[in-house]
Amino acid sequence: MTTLTSEEMIEQGRRFASWGENIYVKLPIVPEGIKALKVLSAEGIPTNMTLCFSVTQAWAVAKLGATLVSPFIGRLDDIGEDGVKLIEDIVNLYRLHGYETAVLAASIRSVEHIQRVALV
Repeated sequence: MTTLTSEEMIEQGRRFASWGENIYVKLPIVPEGIKALKVLSAEGIPTNMTLCFSVTQAWAVAKLGATLVSPFIGRLDDIGEDGVKLIEDIVNLYRLHGYETAVLAASIRSVEHIQRVALV
């Protein structure tokens, strides 16, 4: 698998964003994706930061202006963690600090996931 550089992500993101106002540029929470987030966010381009597995990652991208963060709750459950608890912790952190980043649960595995996330 080839990993894009931040410059390539920025170039693609700008191109995708030009397609319409309802486009969110999906970026991974890896060093190159964080660099791209800084630029695209400063340009007002909506972003969805994906591959989120921790509160620390979610906190970092919110501070940098991410529009959405997508915690992978099913993958966490796969390794014995409580993915929905991560959603709850992120939502609480964002409320506490007034971050506007929205939380979009990803890697959903069951109806129970949907029900528990809805309650958070």
